[in-house]
This record gives sequence, structure tokens and C-alpha cells, in this order.
Amino acid sequence: YISIMLGEMIMYKIAICDDHEHYIKIVKKLLIKQANFPDDVIFYEFSSGEKLLESMREDYNLIFLDIQMSGIDGNETAKLLRQQNSQAILVFCTGTQQPTTESFKVHPYRYILKDATHSNLKSELPDIIDEMVRKNERIVLDLMFDGRITRVEIKDILYIMVEKYGSRVFLAQSSQEIETSLKTKEHIRSIYPKIAQYGFSYAHNSFLVNFKHVVNLEKNLLLLDDGTILNISKSKKKNFEKEFISYLKLNFANKRSS
Repeated sequence: YISIMLGEMIMYKIAICDDHEHYIKIVKKLLIKQANFPDDVIFYEFSSGEKLLESMREDYNLIFLDIQMSGIDGNETAKLLRQQNSQAILVFCTGTQQPTTESFKVHPYRYILKDATHSNLKSELPDIIDEMVRKNERIVLDLMFDGRITRVEIKDILYIMVEKYGSRVFLAQSSQEIETSLKTKEHIRSIYPKIAQYGFSYAHNSFLVNFKHVVNLEKNLLLLDDGTILNISKSKKKNFEKEFISYLKLNFANKRSS
């Protein structure tokens, strides 16, 4: 038996880094006022890039970062924090400075220009919060195998392959104390409609691949981030490449900036 559901509630951690205390208070106030948080939130406030970097033991979900600060500026701070936290939603804030090529190398979600009425910030906050929530949803599958149900996160699935009397789900190494492959009696044809929207596609009639784990696509071969190499069938190659490109644009392309 397989079902899709949301995981348990989480505690969101939001960092605001700006050398003007007044602006930190404004961002925090607007977040509390405008955001409809589905879970609990903890705010962390920092007056410099150095102090933010010292605290990066915290797993922040969202970071508001001023570009122009004394000491380490926002661009340099972002480069260093990305070495420790590659998943946080990053929002650059600045009074005058325009986006640069260097700025976008750290994959910011938004680039907000500060203004007297804070209209830019107000208009962007709903999208920013929605993206944070979406990115941290724990969508899971309940797999029935060997007479028991095991729950796995969809993001941990590498690929699913047809196997006699059912399918086998191959999982990335994770903190979960479960096997790296699970046998289920449900056929891949019935699994696909339930997970297609989460970035899965047929690379072959015999298996579905999770785009999240594809690191290289060349000729008729797929390389996954765990080192697995899979063959793409000629009949599936064109559609797989098309869907993979759409996935990359949706999930990794630079978002529009203010």
C-alpha cells in the first residue's frame, strides 16, 4: 500500500542579518504580521556577517541578508554560509546596490531593494514564506513490504524499478534506519501517478527516476548522486530530457528579482 501525505509539523528558523537594528525589527514585524505560518517560528537576529557565520550551527530555513555591511559584506557572507547551509531560502536586501553575477552564484531566492514604505518587502513576503514552507514539506510514501509498513521521504528515493510481483524502491543513504531498497507489491504503473508531480519520470519502461538525484545526463546514460548509472531507453529519452529541463528551470533557475 502506498499513500502520499505531509510529514509532521516543523519548527522554522529564520535569520535576519543587517547592520541596522531598525531594519531587522521591520522585517521581523512584517513577517509576524503578514505571514500565515503553519508551524512554530524562531527568529535569530544578527548585526554583522561575522556573527551570522559564527551561528551557522543552526539549520536556518530562511535568511534575510543585507548586502552593504561593515566588515564582511553580504556577498562574501553568503558565499561562506552556503558552504555550511546550501538549502536555506536566501533573500538579499539592499538600499542601493544592484544584483551582480557574484550575487546570483549563491542562489538567492529574491533580491529586495529597501524603500521608505517597505512596499517591496511587503509584496515579496507571501512568495518567500510560501517557498520556505514548500521546500520544507516532508512528503512521504508508506510502503507495505514483508507484512509491515515503512515510511520513506520522497526526496530520498533514487529510483523505482519493476521487479517480479511488484516493484523495488531504491533509497539514498540517509539518517533513516531503514534498508536502502524496499520491495513492494504495488506495480510501478500505479505508483507513478502519485509521485509524478514531485519530479519523477520514466527513463525506461522498467524504472522511474527522481530528478533530484540526477547529476549527469549524457547520451543514453544517467548518473545519480550515489554513483548509480542507469540506461535511458531510446523511446523515453526525448520526453525524459524535456521533463528534466522543466524540473531544473522550476527548482534551480534564478527567481525574478525586485
